[in-house]
Amino acid sequence: MFIEERVAIRTLEVVEDTRTAELPRDVVVIWHPLVARICIVTWRLYMALRFYLLVTSRTSSLLQWGFLFAEWSIAMPCEDSQRLTIAAGVAAQSKPRRPLLRAIGSNLPSIDVLIPCCGESHEIILNTVKAACMLDYPVQQLTVALLDDGNSPQLRTAVAELAKNHANVRYVARGKKANYVFSKAGNLNHTLLNVQGIDWPAAEYVAVFDADFIPEPQFLRATLPHLLRSSKVAMVSTPQHFYNLPATDPLLQALDYGTSILEPIQDRRGFAVCSGSGFLFRRDAVLQVGCFPTSAFNEDHLLTALLLRSNWEIIHTQEPLQFGLVPDSMEGHIGQRQRWSLGVVQMVNILRAKHLTASAAHRREIAKEGFMFGVYLMQCVFTMAIVPIALLSDQQLVSYSAKWELKTVLILALLYHTACWVHEYVTAISSNFLCSTFPHLNQVWLTIPQLMNLTRYYTFTLLGRRDKVMPRPTFSSGTSWAALSPTAQAKPQQQQQQQPQSQPPSPSSIYRLKRLLFHSGLLVHVLLFFLVPVSLFLSLRRTCTSLSICPAALQKAAFPPAIWLSYVVVTQCYVPVSHLLKTTVWPERESMLVQREPGGVLYPSLAARDRALHRRKERVGAGGHFLVVLGVFLAVAVSIWRL
Repeated sequence: MFIEERVAIRTLEVVEDTRTAELPRDVVVIWHPLVARICIVTWRLYMALRFYLLVTSRTSSLLQWGFLFAEWSIAMPCEDSQRLTIAAGVAAQSKPRRPLLRAIGSNLPSIDVLIPCCGESHEIILNTVKAACMLDYPVQQLTVALLDDGNSPQLRTAVAELAKNHANVRYVARGKKANYVFSKAGNLNHTLLNVQGIDWPAAEYVAVFDADFIPEPQFLRATLPHLLRSSKVAMVSTPQHFYNLPATDPLLQALDYGTSILEPIQDRRGFAVCSGSGFLFRRDAVLQVGCFPTSAFNEDHLLTALLLRSNWEIIHTQEPLQFGLVPDSMEGHIGQRQRWSLGVVQMVNILRAKHLTASAAHRREIAKEGFMFGVYLMQCVFTMAIVPIALLSDQQLVSYSAKWELKTVLILALLYHTACWVHEYVTAISSNFLCSTFPHLNQVWLTIPQLMNLTRYYTFTLLGRRDKVMPRPTFSSGTSWAALSPTAQAKPQQQQQQQPQSQPPSPSSIYRLKRLLFHSGLLVHVLLFFLVPVSLFLSLRRTCTSLSICPAALQKAAFPPAIWLSYVVVTQCYVPVSHLLKTTVWPERESMLVQREPGGVLYPSLAARDRALHRRKERVGAGGHFLVVLGVFLAVAVSIWRL
């Protein structure tokens, strides 16, 4: 057993994220949380009054109830963001920022680096293996293992060739195809339980990288000290950055909301999450909770829940220590997010996972998260559908019996949405505009393809035809098992070994368009993108007889929640529509990599790193549309005052 106290640890500096803006302490601790509290209070007052008026009104309709439900569905993620701001203010007072640490010298514990793969490009896989071999760590204390669920003879030969110069590299294959749903978790578990301690001595600590993520040389020396400082820490995770992002990142693949806002706050509050790739953990801690959960796609999320509920701690360091690939097509991006969402919903399966050590109460809590995420998807899709219906109908959206009731509802609604915009703009400033306003709503457009995929998955599962809905080829250099079709994964092992690796033929533009419009549901986005503005225009035309906003319009198209929901639907639908109108161009992988030193390892170039770490959103929104929003709010405020 290695004695952890003997390791020399040096503190480099205290920093959370050098990319983000440093707001004055008063803003972080007092003013930003105060605005968040104003948002929550005004929302509760508004909802209470709206609910009371609907219950007591004799003319309330299903449409009015449905629209109120849509308002609540979108407001809940906003309230979560506001509560996060309040928690960040509290944490800023009680906890110092996490420092950057380095383990010094060669008296270090043993570490195994595991790289699971299954069908990715050999060039991508081998570059990651080489980068792992070049990690700044004593060679005699480091083992690098490629865990190949594809059982590729070419990879086996390539790793054997690499072992001539790096004696600590290993090739591991299970010898038969794993269940294609849970390959990554099963692959890792096989190594933890059946390989470590048999083929080579089991290390005390284990690092995991996805096959398409390139670790920085200092990764182990930067993460290990956090584990050594406290025996209660089970894992150290690192942010995921990507080196092949398009120039403007129109699909928001960079996950900036997580890396610049969410993860630092979660870390300060004591419940950071496993990043999925680029994390270092205590082997004993993961074995204690039953290894990686195989009951869902998102083994990282489930493992986080199991560790935290077993009184282990997880630390998240903000230092950029790994760079990976994003899917380089719209199809690949949607397929990846569909797989993620399916994994979250599958968390309900933990109720039947008997091999895990979690208590029945903890299982129910975790299963509830999966169930509620499925409900959230349905809420978002319902919201996007009801907005044009409500605007085109002849019914008013507000029930009231006295003029003061209407005016109070309008004032509370305007105050709430104004406070929300102020809160979100300060949040954007705090991220140095890595994120724009309302980043927690940036993936709402994906709820339609995600819900379609879930419906297909569970429908065909009930019919015994799950293979019909598992991820198809994504036409990208994407990652992991999601890039393989079920038919390819079901081929006999010998047949796969006889076939040399080749890229699938590029599908035609018409085929791509058909799959995007119909299979991924983007036709719905196209219809909503044009239907909602037309509905707003027609509603205003029916209710207004002059250029000013009249009282009837304040209960319909000029009703602040109607304006807000229309804004959400249009801006979210614009994301896929803009891609259909002007196809996003991803840079070639090779053009974003350079060779730093002899050894053949390719790392992200300075330009690629700068694009990954220092992109900025427009301060007044795309095309300056924040100014339009401000103008609309002022016009509504004047109309309410004149009411």
